[in-house]
Amino acid sequence: MIPLALPNHHAEPPTYVLDTSPDRPYQADAATVKMILLDTDTSLALHPLLVSIKPLTGVDQVQGGGDVYKTQEYEFLDSMKVMGLCTMHSNYTGRVWYMEGSAGSAAGSSIWWRAKAGMGVGIDHVFDITSHPSNPGHSLVKQTTWVTAPWLVRSYVIGTARRAHAESLEKLHAHVTKVAAQYQS
Repeated sequence: MIPLALPNHHAEPPTYVLDTSPDRPYQADAATVKMILLDTDTSLALHPLLVSIKPLTGVDQVQGGGDVYKTQEYEFLDSMKVMGLCTMHSNYTGRVWYMEGSAGSAAGSSIWWRAKAGMGVGIDHVFDITSHPSNPGHSLVKQTTWVTAPWLVRSYVIGTARRAHAESLEKLHAHVTKVAAQYQS
């Protein structure tokens, strides 16, 4: 089980950062994009490796830095091609932390994910969702990722994760356009 406490900020630099181009923002406000990213159906629709997501806990509330965060733990199943020859399935657990309410505040515009798999592999993500500075009603997403993995599998894990996450953010454009109206109140 992954602890309820909000992940500490990393002292080391991120493994990689993926940014939305300001020339191609998502066609919904930041609060809507945040809700879309929190929906597990979105993860299944966009992430090329994900096969299933199952909630392991209900939504809990935790304190962090004077703020109250929502958190929930999940079990994931990925399906990956290894060296293009065979398919490997990987079960792992993950936990999400987020604040409800306005995506305008620094904490309110972020989603934190921590995933722990076997063999000492861990991936932490922070999605920062911001309003486009010159295009009202549109937003940008920055995904910062830290990967921990033993040296034997580290380059494979980083390459596989980076490609999958880049593909997910690219697919998010069409997905936001298609489903944004369902999330707006």
